[in-house]
Amino acid sequence: MKKHYKLIAALLLSAFFAAGCNMGKQNSAQDFDEKQQNHAAVKTYRDGCWNVRCHSLVDWYTDRIIRITFYVSFNVDKDLTEQDMLDIMDYYEFTNNAQWDANNNYIGERKTDYDCYAVFYRGETDEELRRIKYLNGEEAEISKEEQSYFPKPNMYDSEDEIGGDDIERLP
Repeated sequence: MKKHYKLIAALLLSAFFAAGCNMGKQNSAQDFDEKQQNHAAVKTYRDGCWNVRCHSLVDWYTDRIIRITFYVSFNVDKDLTEQDMLDIMDYYEFTNNAQWDANNNYIGERKTDYDCYAVFYRGETDEELRRIKYLNGEEAEISKEEQSYFPKPNMYDSEDEIGGDDIERLP
């Protein structure tokens, strides 16, 4: 009977080991790149619907990152639906909140709070189309105190800063 327990234990251990190896493959850098390339926001970006006007990322941490706050504004050059705008918010949460191990393997989303304050402007004008506060994967209500958190229309990134933006590097 003890032989059967040892055999079962060995089979269970090998199954757990195999499952662990496969889980690591599911979150590889290749998978991250594929998810990034196929994201709905990338399609609207490539179609020339929008581009980044200004952005700033702040990590709030002690010994580990506990909160990520992202401020961003966009020039909207073609019509975007509300869902398109939320897809853009999702894209930035996905890329800004990605976690990588010491070997630069994508290991999923950080266990942090993520908030984003975004403004969509009509083209390069100061006409505001929409403000979105995006908190942990969902649109959230904007408090009166938070109105000042959103980028102003006259805020633009320099050419060098825009070139560092993830989506700007996509083919």
